[in-house]
Amino acid sequence: DAITSNKRTIGDLNAVITDSSARIGELSTEIEELAGKISASEGDLKSATGIRDEEHTSFSATETELLETIDVLERATAVLSRGQFSFLQRHGKDMSQLATGLSKIISATWVNSKQKSVVQSLIQSTESEDDEDLELQPQATAAAYSSQGSGILDTIKSMTEEAESTLSDARGSEMKSNHAYEMLKQSLETELATMKKRMSAATAEKAGTEKTMQDASESLAATQKTLDADTKYLEELRQSCSAKAAEWEQRQKTRALEMEACSKALAILSGEIGRAHV
Repeated sequence: DAITSNKRTIGDLNAVITDSSARIGELSTEIEELAGKISASEGDLKSATGIRDEEHTSFSATETELLETIDVLERATAVLSRGQFSFLQRHGKDMSQLATGLSKIISATWVNSKQKSVVQSLIQSTESEDDEDLELQPQATAAAYSSQGSGILDTIKSMTEEAESTLSDARGSEMKSNHAYEMLKQSLETELATMKKRMSAATAEKAGTEKTMQDASESLAATQKTLDADTKYLEELRQSCSAKAAEWEQRQKTRALEMEACSKALAILSGEIGRAHV
């Protein structure tokens, strides 16, 4: 009947509401955890990107400095290679121009003390107030260079090789660092894409489950209202029937008494009529 059917429906709706509530709780927890992980991964990616940018900026500055260093050393080598005995007289202006570049190079961390000493002596030997100073004592100047010219040239060449090696190492490190960053970036972006996709699905499922629970709650309220009304009507009907049954029973008793009274009256009347004829 309707009441039994409504009770069954209410049971089913309560089950849906209970299951939906539990699932919503699970999804809420998952979404919260995903939000935390996404935020952490985005922070890691931002941090890694910042570090990579700083590393690249540092490398670019180092690369520029080393390229300039190699250029200065190669030009110094070219000047020195033109002639040991007369290079100061012929190329004093060239060496004066190189002196500024060489003075910067000797401050680099990869330059050892011996190299620094040799280059400093070269710079000092080329320093003069004007071109006339080189011509005032040409023999002394040439002799001074002749005694150490090959050593200076070897030192410059050695420094050039070290600068080139340092540049090669820096470029290699930059390549490795960039590769490591790209791998980390790819991993984090893949992880973020997966988590965001799952979060989107979980959010959609949660919204759908909430709608299901809301619909079930509304149906439950309507069904419960109908059941209450049917139950009340049934109870009122039972009470009415019971009252009518009692009333009918009372009427039957009254009728029986009336019939009995009528029978007795007829009997009395019948007796009196019989006596009257005798």
